[in-house]
Amino acid sequence: MKKLVFLGVLILLVGAGSATAQVSASDQLTVTANNQGIFHFEIAAASVDLGTVNANGDLLGGNFPGMTGARNGAGTGAVYTADNATTWICSSAPKRNVEIAENGSSVVGVLPLDALEVRSDAPSVGTSGGWITLGTGGTLVSGMTNVGNGANSATGDLDLQLTVLDTDAVGSTTWTVVLTASSV
Repeated sequence: MKKLVFLGVLILLVGAGSATAQVSASDQLTVTANNQGIFHFEIAAASVDLGTVNANGDLLGGNFPGMTGARNGAGTGAVYTADNATTWICSSAPKRNVEIAENGSSVVGVLPLDALEVRSDAPSVGTSGGWITLGTGGTLVSGMTNVGNGANSATGDLDLQLTVLDTDAVGSTTWTVVLTASSV
């Protein structure tokens, strides 16, 4: 019996000695990121074809859908209006105050640069600047505060107005309309 008790104590001591001790260690990880934010301005339609125009304001084949034309009150030509010719969107993160202005537009063809005007008559935020004659650098939309991203983006439509005078040369014209959204 002494041997059995001794053997039991010996097994108990050997079993207790084989238990592993808990060990811990720590280190650290450094993470960096550079948030460049978002500032995006886009006009939906890359080009708009107003079609065939004349100094009488006639709607001839191929005119922009919904465009109107009429002889102007002075009797020296006609004015064509294309409401909702295209749309624009401006997104920003973080939120910014923004304005949109005509900036450095150009023309190639027989009609002058200032024959075309543009406006945004229904911006989702801010105030429309009314009709802006190309080449003037006029402000299209001002007072857009807290323009954000996603559902907080600013949107609007672009209307075009073209004046064709009795004295204008016959032929094609292409305008490149440059609109710039800027943080103010």
